[in-house]
Amino acid sequence: MSAFGLRFGSTTACVAVYRDGKTDVIANDAGDRVTPAIVAFTQHEQAVGIAAKQGLIRNASNTVINVKQLLGRSRSESEVEEVAKTSKVKIVERENKLVYEVEYKDKTCYFSPVHVASVVFRKMMDIAESHGGAADSHDAVLALPLDFITPQTDAILEAAQKGDFSVQRVISEPAAALLAYDIGQTNNSLNSTVLVYRLGGSGVDATVVRVTMGMYHVLGTVSNKNLGGKQVQELIVKHFAEEFKKKWKCDCSENGRALAKLRNASETCIHVLSTMQSAHCSIDSLFEGIDFNSNLSRSRFEMLASSFIQRCHETLEEVLNKTELTTSDIQQVVVSGGCGKIPLLQQQLREKFPNAELLTSIPPDEVIAIGAAKQAGLLLGKTNLLREEVGVPALSADILLQSTNDSRVMLLEKMTPIPTRCQFKLCLEAEQTSASLLLLQQAKSSTDSLQPLAKLVLKEIPAGAQLELLLHIRSDGSLHATCTEPTSGISTSVTVDVS
Repeated sequence: MSAFGLRFGSTTACVAVYRDGKTDVIANDAGDRVTPAIVAFTQHEQAVGIAAKQGLIRNASNTVINVKQLLGRSRSESEVEEVAKTSKVKIVERENKLVYEVEYKDKTCYFSPVHVASVVFRKMMDIAESHGGAADSHDAVLALPLDFITPQTDAILEAAQKGDFSVQRVISEPAAALLAYDIGQTNNSLNSTVLVYRLGGSGVDATVVRVTMGMYHVLGTVSNKNLGGKQVQELIVKHFAEEFKKKWKCDCSENGRALAKLRNASETCIHVLSTMQSAHCSIDSLFEGIDFNSNLSRSRFEMLASSFIQRCHETLEEVLNKTELTTSDIQQVVVSGGCGKIPLLQQQLREKFPNAELLTSIPPDEVIAIGAAKQAGLLLGKTNLLREEVGVPALSADILLQSTNDSRVMLLEKMTPIPTRCQFKLCLEAEQTSASLLLLQQAKSSTDSLQPLAKLVLKEIPAGAQLELLLHIRSDGSLHATCTEPTSGISTSVTVDVS
């Protein structure tokens, strides 16, 4: 059997398949592993993906882009007003619902964002079917941003269903990124703090995730919807427009068709420069019948984009401040999003997190779909999972031990899944015949005061003995602690509630 992982972005969509224990992204009919999330309406047909993008220049008023930004939204929201201002397609309200007004087959038609998104999902299904991936199953896991609210989630699920996908579960994009690299899955005893950094077409976000015993807990996330791949694209467009003006004494920056051609060429250059040292731009009849040819080196591109990337990295400082962590607390950095391929961005991440492992072996624009597909593989054969509660009870505070000599040791970290059981060995001093152990609770940050939980006292035990401390936190949140000196059999225990 097979199952799918779906990433539906503002600018592109991607589908990955899990089959026979392997996961891979499925390429579209042009050989591209990501597909433009664009739908165009013409006099003859409804085009989607690459075909819709190719006609964007001459059919802008009937070509819908960035549909994800309107899913589940209402006209009163500020985000909708911003989208409406920049959209070439007219966005109106009918029966208290947002719709696109387009000319389709010589008639004025109105299509909801859900319908437009369903066309993109149907394209994803066609891609899967063309490679034999959907012959036995349409089951899928869909990855969505952390900040998606219920109406947005419901809208995109409806679109996926209309696109013939049977969504078994929705997971967050940061969780999908971690799953793609099997973080916390191959070694459940490994605890780490991971940064998921995504620079996509219409936004940048940084999320810090604590991985504990295979469980993911989001410590904090920061997003900026005003920074994204579109801004990088505009920097190159401006550079080419100035070069054209300097050479031909013609200003093409006020011509919509010329700018659209430059945007397409700039997007291609960004992709080429992620792997090559230079990119060639060639546009026939850019403006007033004049052809445009230019070469853009990677060094020149990095000079143009350096200030923008620095602004994107401000989200890193914000999320570290929000979670009260430092760069040295991050063990791994997962890069995702189409612009995550930019070498300068990856280089600066390595410099900022010198002690962390930078994970880029999976193409950043495929990471989320791959992770979603791996999750889909785990769910094969199960049913009625979409609304299943997948939360796991966990400790709300660190638990530490303070021994007789006032030294402190971390026993259980905050967000450790419960119930749990663990054992520790403690060595006494050579002349020590008694021990006083104090269990402490520490909440949100290291600056908070420590609160006593319980005290364990052992007397008249052999000098220099080795003690065994057993902690058992039950599902009801109670902590049962037992301390034993094995040779004499002397022991003491206590049960307390852990908040």
